Amino acid sequence: MSKDNKIIERIRKGDIGQFESLFRSSYVILVRYAMTIIKDHDTAEEIVQDLFVKIWQEREKINIESSLNGYLFRAVHNRCLHYIEHKKVVDRHVSEMLYKPEEKPENPRSQYAVPGLYIFNNEVVNISKNLKPSPRGELEITDVNKEYLNRKQLRVEKIGRGIAWLDTGTPEALLQASNFFGVIEDRQGLKVACIEEIAYHKGFINKVQFTDLVNSIPKSLYRSYLEKILKEG
Repeated sequence: MSKDNKIIERIRKGDIGQFESLFRSSYVILVRYAMTIIKDHDTAEEIVQDLFVKIWQEREKINIESSLNGYLFRAVHNRCLHYIEHKKVVDRHVSEMLYKPEEKPENPRSQYAVPGLYIFNNEVVNISKNLKPSPRGELEITDVNKEYLNRKQLRVEKIGRGIAWLDTGTPEALLQASNFFGVIEDRQGLKVACIEEIAYHKGFINKVQFTDLVNSIPKSLYRSYLEKILKEG
């Protein structure tokens, strides 16, 4: 069995260490290659990250007939071309979704959907009080969004490539998600969705408040990470 086949077989069997090793050794060079096509570093990173998400999620179905290196480069190349070809289509669908939101339609107009992450101002309380049940007999969050749209106060942000949705409904799925994000955090040296860090960098809390939060956390790797962020200013 060749070296590539051994790596593929281990990943197929759920070897997170082997997957992490492949990620580490390939990530930078694949991003650089994607950059030659996309010309945007953030998008190039998202494309490569998205590829590794797909590899891990569908590892049991991996079937690589050529070299592993060749497979990765071809996959990145194809994903870059797909990104370029469909960017305008995506933007059009997002625009339609903004102006014509629907709640769980039987025949969706596109493959894009609102994932359920909302930030509302205090007016949402009064808007909610005036809602009427939908034909499903429920109060719909879509009707709240429509009201903000009528007031010309609705804004939609398109979630970019590289965003992963992972099922955590079973202990096995939860472990897989934990292992995956462990690889990402270890590779980048940054925490995923660290609430305290995000609040601090976004200006929602000042340095004094951030310091108080850090000091309230028991000694742990998480606290050490926040202390590093604090020192960096």
